Amino acid sequence: KPYQKIAHHVSYFNSGFCDDRTLVVVMKKRGVYSNFKVLEPICGDLRDQSNSKKYFKKAGLFQRMPPWFKNYSEFYIGAESYSVYFLNKRLAVVCSRGFEIVDLNNLSTNVNLPRNPLDPSFTFLQQQKELKPLGMFKCPRNYLLCYDMLVFIVEENGRLSDNKFFFEWEGIPQSVAFYYPYIVGFDPRFIEIRNVETGELVQILAGIHMRCLRFTSQKIAPVIHGCMAHPFKPDFQYVFQLVGTFEPPLV
Repeated sequence: KPYQKIAHHVSYFNSGFCDDRTLVVVMKKRGVYSNFKVLEPICGDLRDQSNSKKYFKKAGLFQRMPPWFKNYSEFYIGAESYSVYFLNKRLAVVCSRGFEIVDLNNLSTNVNLPRNPLDPSFTFLQQQKELKPLGMFKCPRNYLLCYDMLVFIVEENGRLSDNKFFFEWEGIPQSVAFYYPYIVGFDPRFIEIRNVETGELVQILAGIHMRCLRFTSQKIAPVIHGCMAHPFKPDFQYVFQLVGTFEPPLV
């Protein structure tokens, strides 16, 4: 089948919507640096038969196939990174030193969150010795910062929110997903769902070897896929999708 090789030896990648564009972000580790390449698909809607013909037809001996992607931006972070999330206008890179907000239109204005972890208001954060950042998500007028031990909200300037809201997880999630107003934590033993406005524990879904397969923040509603081991057949797994039973508000 036709294809375009865009990177090799990739640590991770993600796709989503940023600044009204569909983008693919690829991360490749080089030493202590995390190097990112951002690509934009230019192949159009391949479900349109008239558009797909030129991409799926067999190329001649000296004929070059049209590109599927074009380079949109490149940047690096001087730390080990674990994942990247798409905000409305910017990217959020989860790394060993916390969270870094990247503006692809102005790479010189990157912001670290929390802005000043040594501020006295972040005493609860300083008391935790080995915190691993998991995810960062946009809430109304604020950002939700998720670690493997706790979750709290900061304002856009990086300061702790006025209500000083934070909560500790029941388990130790290895990954998180966001379906406002709920944050979903995937512990290998259970899925923990909490309300980000109140910190209330809303639901626990027990299982074996629970993990998040894919989280995509779509324009209309997020898509969360997970899997778990079959309780009686260890060689089998259940693959499932978490679906909200409410109308998701706009964030």
